Amino acid sequence: MEVSPLPEFSIDAITPATSCNSLDGSFEINMESDADSVIVVETGMNFINVTQGETLTPGNLDPGIYTVKARLGGCVNFKTVSIQNNNPPSSFDPTVTPNSEVCGPDGTLMVP
Repeated sequence: MEVSPLPEFSIDAITPATSCNSLDGSFEINMESDADSVIVVETGMNFINVTQGETLTPGNLDPGIYTVKARLGGCVNFKTVSIQNNNPPSSFDPTVTPNSEVCGPDGTLMVP
């Protein structure tokens, strides 16, 4: 029985998106080992036969969370990266109102 090593890589967000629909975010995938394929799941970007030391730069991305799937032989490694939005709509600013805690009858802390 042969066991394939797990394809290793790191991910760094390098460019946040400038708005919700700007398609200008990007990140880097730094290959720490070889891989048969590397796929950005949400976009379908597919890189074939990548080598250790190679840097892949998926770009033209909306803000959001992206999943990277690397495969080597039968082994698969998944990691995620977040592309931030530099100018979120003001309607997305939450209002937070604290509630006082209350002690329950059995000594538990409850937050209404």
